[in-house]
Amino acid sequence: MTNKVNRKFRALFALAVITALCCCVLVIWWAYLLRSGAQFTAKAKDMENRIAVLKRGFSLQPQKLIAAEKAAQSMIAAEQSRIKDAVFKSRWPQTNEITPMAFKERLFDYQDTLRKKAAGTHTALPESLGFKEYALDVPEARQVDVLMKELFMADDVLAIFLENRVYAVVRVEFPHQYTQLKKKTGVNMTTPFSVVSMDVSLETDLAQINKILQDLAARDIIYNVKKITMKRDSKDSDHVNADIKLECICL
Repeated sequence: MTNKVNRKFRALFALAVITALCCCVLVIWWAYLLRSGAQFTAKAKDMENRIAVLKRGFSLQPQKLIAAEKAAQSMIAAEQSRIKDAVFKSRWPQTNEITPMAFKERLFDYQDTLRKKAAGTHTALPESLGFKEYALDVPEARQVDVLMKELFMADDVLAIFLENRVYAVVRVEFPHQYTQLKKKTGVNMTTPFSVVSMDVSLETDLAQINKILQDLAARDIIYNVKKITMKRDSKDSDHVNADIKLECICL
């Protein structure tokens, strides 16, 4: 009888232990599920946040590109303005406030100074230095801008010729002067710059021509040699007659 009771007690005890172990396993498994679910929820939420940030970034990208492009354009414009000011502010005359009579005074000073310099370098000059029509006449106010640009160009270019001691300046002409002066505004106002054209003929030698071209290229002002033709006096001579077509870019 006692043995039977012991067996039943052992069986019940074993069942209780097994039940307790099963409960522990269930509790651990449930805790694991809860923890995994919480981690999954956190990861899902983090992913949603990342996606939202990316979407917001992509939605703002066109605006950022536009802003960057505007900033770049502004920087380019500022740099162009800086270069323009650096090159032309001190070199190119401000013609807006120059009156016709003031132009006449500058023209006489230019011609007088140039002929005195030419006498010192023994350089022959032509009767007309590009402004024969205005030896006596006074230009209209609207024409002063064109004439002042031509005068400034002639003064600068002929100074280079005299510095290089050319033998003679045979001809100085502004081929588009008549056309530009007939325009109501004097110059083409549809572009941010104007072009002054000048034709000159020289008597010099090859070495001087080469030096003149170097000096023109080294100037702060933008010169463009459109065409140059040279003819030697003889095969064995370096003495040449040169015709040069020049352009000056006026910003």
